[in-house]
Amino acid sequence: MAEDEGTTNLEVATNTNISGRMRMLSQRLSILYAAFYGDLPEPTLIPNLKGVSENLQMGLSSLITSSINTTEIDDAMAGVIQEWNIVEKRCTQDNCLMYEAKSMKLDEMFTVANRFLTKVDKVVGMYAKLIDRTN
Repeated sequence: MAEDEGTTNLEVATNTNISGRMRMLSQRLSILYAAFYGDLPEPTLIPNLKGVSENLQMGLSSLITSSINTTEIDDAMAGVIQEWNIVEKRCTQDNCLMYEAKSMKLDEMFTVANRFLTKVDKVVGMYAKLIDRTN
C-alpha cells in the first residue's frame, strides 16, 4: 500500500500522470462522440472514439491494479469504474466498442463523461497527496 516505505515518487507520479490523462480522455470522448452523434462527415471519428476508449480502459486497468493505492483511492476508483461501465454497457457488443449504433443519447454521454471527469479528478488529487507523503 501507499503508506509503505517502498512507495516511490516515480510510482506516484506515474499514477498521477495516468489519472490526469484519463481526465483529458474523458473530455475527448465526449467531444468526439458529439461530433459523431451529429453526423460530422469525418472518417476518423469512429477509430478515434475506439482509440480513446481503449486508452481509458488501459488507464483504468493500470490504476485499479496499482500496488500503491490506498483504500481511499480504491474506493474512489470504484466510482470512476461505475461511470465507465455505463459507457461500456451502452457502447460495446461482444467486448468490442461499437459506437456506430449511437446507443447513448448525446446528453447522456456528456453527463456520464462529466461525472467520470469529476471522479477521476478526485483520484488525481489523491495521488498528488501521496507525493507529499513519499518526500
